[in-house]
Amino acid sequence: MIKENRKLLIILAPCTVVIFFVLFYLCSDSKVINEVTIKENLIPVEKLITNEYSFTDVLEFSDSNEWIVLNSLTKNKYIATIEGKVYTETNLENLECIPKIHKNKLKEITFKVPHSNVSDVYIDHSSLKVLEKRNGLYNPVQPEDTNEILIDLENNKVEHLKEIGVLEKADEETKNILERHVYESYGDEVNVNIEFF
Repeated sequence: MIKENRKLLIILAPCTVVIFFVLFYLCSDSKVINEVTIKENLIPVEKLITNEYSFTDVLEFSDSNEWIVLNSLTKNKYIATIEGKVYTETNLENLECIPKIHKNKLKEITFKVPHSNVSDVYIDHSSLKVLEKRNGLYNPVQPEDTNEILIDLENNKVEHLKEIGVLEKADEETKNILERHVYESYGDEVNVNIEFF
């Protein structure tokens, strides 16, 4: 009887160990979390981190012939509005991801993200609305004058957008998208830190 129990014990012991490891593997979270899997999880988000902002600008031009004594008669004036769109983007290819994982569960993550930049400025020339056009004596508003202020607008628009904080808004939107994505993927208890460089 003892020999039969030994045989049974010799057969059951390894089977029990195998069953234990199979159950442990099946019950545990088999998804490995590391920097690579987190970055792969962010690939769909990369296409979302582009923003579009609409704007309306006032174009103004004024000039007078100074060689004529009555320059108030020679003063011309042009005021118009024009609309457009600016597109910003955040390049996640240079994203650095520093996860803190405990027992295969993400506890904290720090993203080092490049600042947003302007990817394109589109000015809708068909939206040009002339509010005032006044020709001065011997000094009419010329097409070159209006073209010059449109060229200045296109050349200076990116700097103007930086001054009014459009890129900061884009960075804030990037931060919100990354946080939402982490919370949806790994749970609300994850502490998310985002640093821009």
